[in-house]
Amino acid sequence: EILSVLSAIRGPWAFVYYQKAGDYLWFGRDFFGRRSLLWKFDLEAGELTLTSVAAHVSGPTQCIWQEVPAAGVYRVDLKAAAEAGSVAFEVYSWAYAGSDVALSHVLESVPKGCSAVMNQSGLKLASPVSPLNMSLPKSLNKTEIHSNSHLSVEDLEELLASEEKTDEVKHLIDVLSEAVRRRIQSLPFRALNRSLPAADCASVAILFSGGIDSMILAALADRHVPAHEPIDLLNVAFKLQEPRKQSESSKKPKKSKNKSTNPTWGNSQVFDPFDVPDRITGRAGLRELQDLNHERKWNFV
Repeated sequence: EILSVLSAIRGPWAFVYYQKAGDYLWFGRDFFGRRSLLWKFDLEAGELTLTSVAAHVSGPTQCIWQEVPAAGVYRVDLKAAAEAGSVAFEVYSWAYAGSDVALSHVLESVPKGCSAVMNQSGLKLASPVSPLNMSLPKSLNKTEIHSNSHLSVEDLEELLASEEKTDEVKHLIDVLSEAVRRRIQSLPFRALNRSLPAADCASVAILFSGGIDSMILAALADRHVPAHEPIDLLNVAFKLQEPRKQSESSKKPKKSKNKSTNPTWGNSQVFDPFDVPDRITGRAGLRELQDLNHERKWNFV
């Protein structure tokens, strides 16, 4: 029952649970290890400590804190541990990973003085991640496409004309769109007829470089954010080093009757220290999004 409950949980989690019936201690982290959980075993005191936060203290290496591997959940038989004077972890791994791989990963981080074994019942946690499709599609041409070759224009045209590939692309976009919808569906959007002092205040912000990833996220967010709501595009650019100024000797203008007194003459290009690739592609992406939905207020921040 405990494993079935944990398998049904979605999102990040870490827990320590005492099961009074049977005198067992359960603990573990989610599949991706997104929540902190640390363990340490004191050989002299014979004490196992579990915590989510710990301070770094100097001391013997065998008592240092280590992360609990996100290889599954662990069970400790407290009665057996008290009788044997040592702690043994019974591992219930995720069904996605092989038992041998999961156990070897756990053994690398088990505190000294403790041991870990796979549970004898063979029970596993249902993985929240579907197995990846590792098969390779057949090449568009009859000849094999090598890894160092490039697709031709004809290959791309054939790919775009394929109904099967079009359906696969549509399915991928639908999956991504649903993921974005779930992410923003609970945000507190303001009503259309409600006037706020900050009319450009957005509830959704996207880290935006103008690359394909951020462009897809912005385009999909445009589907689900109310049309009257603005979207912030957060663009980060690291300042370029400005060109070194000319030396004092070269600064002195030579006497010339025909020289213009306008200081900007001959310097039509003004140096902008923030014209880095992400800023340039970000502005280009902003123009594409504005063409996609000119009624949306896009805040390029």
